[in-house]
Amino acid sequence: MNGSCNVSNFVVRLRGLPWSTTQSEILNFLQGCKSRRIQFITNDQGRSTGECFVVLETKEDVDLAKSYDKNMLGTRYIEVFESSPEAMSDMMKNSNGNDPSNSQNNSSNNDSWREPVVRLRGLPYHSSKSDVMKFFNGTHKLINKGRMDKESKEI
Repeated sequence: MNGSCNVSNFVVRLRGLPWSTTQSEILNFLQGCKSRRIQFITNDQGRSTGECFVVLETKEDVDLAKSYDKNMLGTRYIEVFESSPEAMSDMMKNSNGNDPSNSQNNSSNNDSWREPVVRLRGLPYHSSKSDVMKFFNGTHKLINKGRMDKESKEI
């Protein structure tokens, strides 16, 4: 293995999973990929969100995993895209998942993770904060906290 590549950097994210998906189903779906860890994302009630991160052994495993993008798992097509350890860690901080590297387990310095959030996908690129606020006009009070990027980070 190339010394400049840390094996923990080989991460993919799967989205669109049936809520009942198991680790063995992920391993079967990513046939031929050598995985080190599978981390399912859960909500604050501990229920699956239909997403998971998979830590793989090599860049070649990541490339192979990405080739399964839009393949079917049961009746669902699954999105597979490259991610990062940082994105996985950030998501686990905002998830109820058991991330062993997160020993503080959502400590009081990050209580905002419990706030209800609506995430929007498929917005036109030119959409503004004002457009989103107008879309939700007439609903409950909105707090404008910005736009999220592909990895669910505010930009």
